[in-house]
Amino acid sequence: MYALVDVPSLTIRKYSLNDYKAGSQNWDLAISPGGILYAANNTGLLTFDGNNWITYKLPDKSAVLRVELSGDTIYTLGENSVGYWLPHGVAGLLYYPLQDVPEHIPFRELPSCAVEAPYPLPDEIRQHKLTAFASVHDLNFTGTLGQGVYITDSEGNILLHLTTKEGLQDNIVYGFHACNSRVLWIAFDNGLAKMTIDSSLEFLVHRAEAGKLTDAVIWHDILYIKTVTSYCKQKLKIQDSFIPVSEEEALPVFAHKKDAEEFGVEEIIKSPEKQGEIEKNSRVYKVSDSLYWFVDKNETKLLYVYGDSIGLKGRIRLDNYNANVVYREKQVIPLNDSLHAVSTVEGVFLININRLARNANDKGAPFRFTKIEYKTPEEIHPVSTGTKKLSLPYNFSEIVFHVGSSVFNFNNQISYRIDKISHGWSDWQKDGRIRFLQLPKGNYTLRVRKYVFQGDFPEITFPFEVRPPWYKSIWASLCFFMLFFVILYVATLTYIRSQQKKEQIRLELEYRTEQQKLQEMQNELLEAELQNKKNELMKQTATLARKSTIVNKLLDEINEQKKTLGERYPNKLYQRMRSLIEEIANDQGDWQAFESYFNSAHQNFIDRFRMTYSDITTGDLRLSCLLRMNLSTKEIASSLNISVRAVELRRYRLRKRIGLASDQNLTDFLINF
Repeated sequence: MYALVDVPSLTIRKYSLNDYKAGSQNWDLAISPGGILYAANNTGLLTFDGNNWITYKLPDKSAVLRVELSGDTIYTLGENSVGYWLPHGVAGLLYYPLQDVPEHIPFRELPSCAVEAPYPLPDEIRQHKLTAFASVHDLNFTGTLGQGVYITDSEGNILLHLTTKEGLQDNIVYGFHACNSRVLWIAFDNGLAKMTIDSSLEFLVHRAEAGKLTDAVIWHDILYIKTVTSYCKQKLKIQDSFIPVSEEEALPVFAHKKDAEEFGVEEIIKSPEKQGEIEKNSRVYKVSDSLYWFVDKNETKLLYVYGDSIGLKGRIRLDNYNANVVYREKQVIPLNDSLHAVSTVEGVFLININRLARNANDKGAPFRFTKIEYKTPEEIHPVSTGTKKLSLPYNFSEIVFHVGSSVFNFNNQISYRIDKISHGWSDWQKDGRIRFLQLPKGNYTLRVRKYVFQGDFPEITFPFEVRPPWYKSIWASLCFFMLFFVILYVATLTYIRSQQKKEQIRLELEYRTEQQKLQEMQNELLEAELQNKKNELMKQTATLARKSTIVNKLLDEINEQKKTLGERYPNKLYQRMRSLIEEIANDQGDWQAFESYFNSAHQNFIDRFRMTYSDITTGDLRLSCLLRMNLSTKEIASSLNISVRAVELRRYRLRKRIGLASDQNLTDFLINF
């Protein structure tokens, strides 16, 4: 029998072995006042602080079947043992075995035993194998071995029957534990689940079933939705599926609805200063004259806006519900003063702002640092969470902070920043593990805040420092300071000596350069002088040649006159003139001047040639000089006042005298001598 009465609004968050990294089967549950969940798991004792999962194994690695709390002591019943766990500082929990189950610890019976319900149940439920019971206010929850969860009222009327079709991850239920009036944890044969009762956000239908939501309206307690493919409807307050409706039925209903208005941030918030507090890219949907939804990325905020006054009514992050708001078209569709439809990639959600305002003040237990450790090249160092200020060695490679925010609330996301390092707050994350690598030396403060429905985000801090390496300590700095002065002194002295040496080298180089320039000038003078001597030698040679030519012409003229005049030209005069001409021709003064110029221009060739060939004649020496000057045979004959034939004969005798081979050129030999 199903009662046509108001049924609870439920939101279920599922946890699988991929989340908690332990066995799939969870047999029992317990929750501490501080918000720590303890689950009897197939691989041991599983703990969850709202953000971090830890598994503690029994000594024999067997399964834990039951768990109960007594103060700070956690009692467990295993397959082969019974014992208790106690907190032990940085080590977490330590196990102590017992011989028997303590009398004051009421482990509930195993599922294989016959159990009676503590509240009225209809026969429809009693016919199944019952495994777990829990009551929250006037709602009773009954777990079964294969049929999921039944929710009944105090009279035994079935309000809801939840199975895998309705969002559970398994139909085999092993245990319940109610945290408070709103949160119920469920242990399954395959995983865990956290059920929030009267949730601010309720999931209605999967997108795969109905399509993408484009509009919605409430008409006579019936919710009509319009998708890209069809129209559907569902009765409010009664657990029922959406059923398709015809366009003829839906159009008149939507005709009575005023289309939801959408605004820009600047249209609603006029003050530029206040605009800075809201994301400029937010899309705004009107609820009433002063109440608006602001949607940015995956967060929806309900804000009261009146003039320059802005107040937060509540906020919801869809990440907490494993959902993502659609990017285009309508995101939030107001239905009435309290209900609003939300279009997501996963399907349709329903926001109840009355519950949102009521739940906003329920912040649960304060969140805290649950575990801190850092790594060095040698080992992992656990740190007490009560440490006032942590001092890290300079060579640490990693520091990890674990933050827990209790299991009482649906929201467990955290964000963090670290002074001097972070440019802003990190993105919201469900995991409570915060990790930093190799920070530079200095003082830091880690700030962590928790996401809440309303008000300022609660914040906790942890100060720590990274010590400098030994070579950056004060004593090392003093030593380095002294060493710096020693090095500076040595460097200065070395620099001065180096500059002196450079100056000396520079002066020597300048001296050598000057000497080189002087030598070049001397060489140039010598070259000029040598060239002058060569020029004089050529002039002298030309003079000798002209003289010989003139003398020969004079002799020819006298001989011709004597021949012509005969006896009329007295022999006495003829012989006198001929003697004078021959005396001029045989004058050695010109040849002495020639030899002097030749020696100067040709590196004392005459002296070296005479020393080498001591029996050389004066005529052969003169011929050698003229050949070294590379004169032609005719020019040599003219200079020596002999015939060309005589020159050839002298060349022949000269070759014999100096012993020159027949295949060797005489001129080349003399030039290279």
